[in-house]
Amino acid sequence: QQFESMVRLGQRSVRLFPDHPLVHYQLAIGHRSREDWAASVKHFAEAEQYAGSTQTELLDYLFYYQYGITLERLARFEDSSRMLEKSITLTPREESKAAANTMNFLGYMWLEQNTKLDKAGELITKANELLPDTPAYIDSLGWFHYKKGNYPGALKELQRAEALLVPIAPEDAEILEHIGLTHQALGDKAKALDYLERANALNTPEPKAQKRIEDALKKLKGG
Repeated sequence: QQFESMVRLGQRSVRLFPDHPLVHYQLAIGHRSREDWAASVKHFAEAEQYAGSTQTELLDYLFYYQYGITLERLARFEDSSRMLEKSITLTPREESKAAANTMNFLGYMWLEQNTKLDKAGELITKANELLPDTPAYIDSLGWFHYKKGNYPGALKELQRAEALLVPIAPEDAEILEHIGLTHQALGDKAKALDYLERANALNTPEPKAQKRIEDALKKLKGG
């Protein structure tokens, strides 16, 4: 957890070995740990460039997963998609947990961008097949149905995800938010209000999600 030291060491290493892909990769991870997304992406790109001719084994599924999720933080969704699709392609068959995680991440990202919905549904369905009974993946499946306008189907999956949340944690607020929004779409304002209030009370560590929940709650109460 010594991220500051990791970055300082990485910066020194890059000065000493500017064309060595591994030091750029390590510095990219260091910057990512400090949520310095732009600097992280810069060094991921340099690591990929230098490794392309000298250390291609470095460019594995883990590399492209880390690269992809960092690009997502900068809202570079097309570039993120390319890296995550590379990661999926490169993931060994025996690494099913990693494959499911990347498929779910990419599929959910597309849902949030309202793009490639059917392809997103395919990836999320595959993630659920690889790793069943995972609340986050079931939530993504429910959210896919929501995005497609199948609100009864969405509620069924989202409630299945909720049943697996024992105990419920702040990170689970988004699942309750999705259930609330689905009840709202189905015309049940009382249940929608209940779930959004519960989601809000969890105080998710994700600032964007927390603001979205608060805004939805205010809108529902105002409406």
